[in-house]
Amino acid sequence: TLPATRPVEFEKNSSRVHADAQASLASVAAALAAAPALKLHIAGHAAFDEDPRLSSQRAQTVGAHLIAAGTAPERLRAKGYGATVPLPARSRARPKAERRAALHPIAVVATKTPLEFAHKACTVSEDCGRVLADVAALMSKHAQMRLSVEGHEDKQEGEAGGFATKRAEAVCVALQQAGVPSSRLVAHGFGSLLPLRSDEVAETAVANWKGPKAAAPNNRRVELLVIPDVTA
Repeated sequence: TLPATRPVEFEKNSSRVHADAQASLASVAAALAAAPALKLHIAGHAAFDEDPRLSSQRAQTVGAHLIAAGTAPERLRAKGYGATVPLPARSRARPKAERRAALHPIAVVATKTPLEFAHKACTVSEDCGRVLADVAALMSKHAQMRLSVEGHEDKQEGEAGGFATKRAEAVCVALQQAGVPSSRLVAHGFGSLLPLRSDEVAETAVANWKGPKAAAPNNRRVELLVIPDVTA
C-alpha cells in the first residue's frame, strides 16, 4: 500500500518540486517498488489566479521525479485539473495547498482473462465480451465506480492506425451495450508507449505469429483502471 503522503505543494506560478518534497517522493517510489501491481494517479491542481496549464505541468514534474527514483512510467498516470477541484476542508488552512499535486492509488480491475486483440484488430471477441459482461455486473453493484479504459498496441502495428484508441472505444461500446452509462467510462489510447514486454520481434513473426513470439500479443490489449476520487 501507499504510505500516507501529503500532496506536493508548489510556489505560485511554479512547477518546481522543493527539496523537502523530494524525500517524500523517494518514499513513494520505494513503496511502489515493494508493490509491483500498484499504479498511481498524479492529480495536479492550480489556484484560481494561475494558468490552469500549470496543473498538468505539476503532475508531470512529480511523475518525472518518481521515474528518476526508479518507478516505471507505465505505472503512473498524470493529469491536470486546473482549479476545478476544491480543497478538502482539512487542507484549507495551508497557504500553498491549492497549488498542489496529490497522489492517489489506482485500482486495476482484474479480469478472468486479459482483454487482448489480434494484430491490427479492434473488434471485441466473444471471450472478451463475456469478461466485460462480468465487469458491467460489478459496476452495477458499485454505482460510483468510473473506469479509465486504456487501449494499447504494439510497435509492429504502426501508431498511424490508431488501434490503441479504437480498442479502448470498442470496449467502451461493449460495456455500454451491457448497461454501463457512457458517463462512467473514459477511453484513452496510449499507442505503443506502455508495453507489458518488449516488441522486439522480426517482421515475419507479425504475419505468422507463432512459436516463441506468442507472448507479444499481450501488448495489444485494453486495461481497466478505476478512476480515483481526486477530491479526497
